[in-house]
Amino acid sequence: MQTLNSLTKAISNLSLFLLLILPGIVGKTQDSVVFKKIVYKLKITDQKGQVYKGFLARINDSAVFMNTEPILVQFKGVDQTYSRTFHYEDLGILRLQRKSSIGRGVWMGAIGGFLIGAIVAAVEGADPETDWFRLSLGDKIVGYGGLGAASGCIVGGIIGALAHKRFVIHGSREKFLEMRHKLGAQ
Repeated sequence: MQTLNSLTKAISNLSLFLLLILPGIVGKTQDSVVFKKIVYKLKITDQKGQVYKGFLARINDSAVFMNTEPILVQFKGVDQTYSRTFHYEDLGILRLQRKSSIGRGVWMGAIGGFLIGAIVAAVEGADPETDWFRLSLGDKIVGYGGLGAASGCIVGGIIGALAHKRFVIHGSREKFLEMRHKLGAQ
């Protein structure tokens, strides 16, 4: 019994720690997009209202380069042949979304939901033996964890679908350079 009480107290402390620390970490990581080895889907609306879809290939000091095939983003390097080049004067609105963001959101939500459900089950503990319908601690962890994982999948998928960066340029060099800076270009 004493072991169960110490386990419950440790899980409660861990839960409190996660609830206090994780929002700060998540908030800090969402400040800007940092290009590493990532592929971004790109949707450009030009000044005339035409819409173009593809993948972001490269950004230099005056243009955005789009490709029809997924490619890692580059800020510097040798010029290659891209399917389309957009100079900042022609840009209206840019929308960037990380490739596979929905799938990534689903599995991250599932893991997070399962962990939260398992922690809640562990804190609640097993049902007393006098109950007519008794669930053991393991049963509760599996059940609560499963419910948490299912709801986490849904929430993570929605967040993944909605996660994108939108930049309104409207032919302005200042706004283009500001966008470039926010994307991590030097």
